[in-house]
Parts: sequence; C-alpha cells; structure tokens
Amino acid sequence: MTSEKGIGLLETILAEGQALLDAGRIDSDRYSAWTLKTRNYLEKAFGVGSPNVSSIMETGTIGAFVIGGSEREYERERRETLSRQLAKMPVLIDVLKTESELQRGNAASQAVPTGHGVFLVHGHDERHLDSVARFLEKFVRVTILREQPNKGRTIIEKFESYADVGFAVVLLTPDDLGGAAEGNRDAFRARARQNVILELGYFLGRLGRARVCALYVDGVEIPSDYAGVLFVPLDESGNWKLLLAKELRAAEFPIDLNEAL
Repeated sequence: MTSEKGIGLLETILAEGQALLDAGRIDSDRYSAWTLKTRNYLEKAFGVGSPNVSSIMETGTIGAFVIGGSEREYERERRETLSRQLAKMPVLIDVLKTESELQRGNAASQAVPTGHGVFLVHGHDERHLDSVARFLEKFVRVTILREQPNKGRTIIEKFESYADVGFAVVLLTPDDLGGAAEGNRDAFRARARQNVILELGYFLGRLGRARVCALYVDGVEIPSDYAGVLFVPLDESGNWKLLLAKELRAAEFPIDLNEAL
C-alpha cells in the first residue's frame, strides 16, 4: 500500500474515533468495532507486527478483567484509552506524510525525462548541423532552436520552453578561438561557441550524462571540466552515426541500428 493511501485510512479512523468520543457514552460494542477497524487499517498502512500498530493498539487497559468493576468504570477506561489513542494518531499520519514525500523525491530523481525528442545544440558550422540533423530525423523528432517560433520570448525563455526532451546532441565545431589572456595568440585553439558549452552543461544537469552525446570536429578544444561525458568524433567515414544511434537506443529510443549503417 502506498503512503498516500495509508494517510487516507488513518485520517478515516481518526475522524471516526473522534466522533465516537464526542457522541457521549462509549459502549463496549461500538468501541470494539472501532478498535477492530483501527487495527486492520494500521496493519494495512504499516504492516502486521509494526511497532506503529502496537503503539496504538496496546494503549490503555481496555480488555483487563476488573473484579467488581462497574459499567461506568469500564466506560471511563474506554474513554480515556480512546482519547490517548486519538492523540497518537496525528504522529503516525505525519510519519506517513514524510514517507510519501521521500517516495516522491526518489521517484523524481530516478524518473526518465518526459520528453521524447532530441535537442540538437549547434554553433555556426552549417554543414555538420545539416548532416547530423538529417540523420537524427530518420529516427526521432529533432528540435533545433533557431527553427522554432520566438513568440515574443527572450532567448532563454525560448530555450527553456523547447528543452523538454529525452536526449541532447551537442555539436562542438571550431567556431571561435580562445586561450589564456596572457598567452600568445598564435597558441589559441579552436573552440565551440560559448552558447554551445553553456547548453551542454544545461543538458548534463537536466538529463544526466547518459542522455547527452557531444559530437566534435577534429581539432576543436574539448572542455576539460566535462569528464565522463561521451565525446564522439565527427569523422568523415560516418562512424559517428552508429555510435550515436547506440547511445540513443541505450536511452530507450526505438532505434534500428541497421538504418544507422
């Protein structure tokens, strides 16, 4: 049983117990019926033998045989016991609420991204952009940001609205030059555009490393802070296609590897 359902059961018996307490005289039959239902619901919520069950069911002295005890004395014991049982119930409800929040948190952290398409991050290299986009479109829906309508949004707003995908392919092409400010400009290396590196980091955080593949052109500088990320060379032989298709398939996209050859 889920924690959410358990909370509902405990709230039910708490309300019924409070109604019994407020009704006036608590006779033996009505109290026995409530305790029977309470045990059943507690065991469903926490399991048979749970200390949480006994913390309620073993409260008070009801059930003990008192020689010469009057019905008024028994009724008083039932009322006192019921009051103590009801006082403990909110604590158990809080326990289930905490457990429910933890379950939702775990589910969220383990959840597969809801998007089913692929976001293609690119720089200024039109040839490689077209080649990779046409390949991906054989298998999946591809999102290229510049091809989407702006609708009056800023670039960040537009980017976030289209980033609900299940995989990201990032093209690292030699569009810029960079190096240490105090260094010799002749030693500068070819780099991808800054927005490409930014979006690479974004998708690594959003999707995880298993759902991001970076394709790079030979000679472009590979970011040193992205250890563990899959970097695949965009070789002229086209071997990158099979490697990329395998990554998509591992990410549960319906890819026929024969079509990637």
